[in-house]
Amino acid sequence: MSSELGDKPMSRVLNIDIGGQSHQVNCTTNNGEETCVVDGAGAGRICQVILIAVVVLIAVLVIRCLLSGGSGGSFNLGGGGLVRTVESDADYQNLLALNKPLFVKFHAPWCGHCKQAAPAFEEAARMAQSNSDVVFVRVNGDAAPEVAQAHGVQGFPTFKLVSPGGAAKDVNMPDRSARSMHTAATSKK
Repeated sequence: MSSELGDKPMSRVLNIDIGGQSHQVNCTTNNGEETCVVDGAGAGRICQVILIAVVVLIAVLVIRCLLSGGSGGSFNLGGGGLVRTVESDADYQNLLALNKPLFVKFHAPWCGHCKQAAPAFEEAARMAQSNSDVVFVRVNGDAAPEVAQAHGVQGFPTFKLVSPGGAAKDVNMPDRSARSMHTAATSKK
């Protein structure tokens, strides 16, 4: 904001309401630079409001993390958080600790059939999101071979349904469509 009166400083006073209390803001413009100062009580109140907002934001983020199943692990979220990506045995153990059924796709980054099945797997996770507690998991068999070996995976992609106790069973589907994956993941057999 520049002064039309040359280099002569300009001042103005604004009255603002903070938490039901009126406070003054004194603003001065000098050589095109504006400086505003809030009266002492108002500055303290503004700091309180900002601090409360930061604390609330942190609490919301922590709650969202807990509700999405975060338990301090380092597993990555993919597909908008609908499909968990496991890159290590520790990641997998964190998911087992959720005590929820897991619909697991074992894959490898170089596997063409895995890449073809990926969009349907993401879509099946979206379909199950609102009506199921099944967690959709993609395990990179190259990065977490111990997890794949523990479940007897011999080729990619392999689909397994893992119960909350950790017992896994093979999933047989008529095809690799989103509908078939959704049905396999959410059926109560």
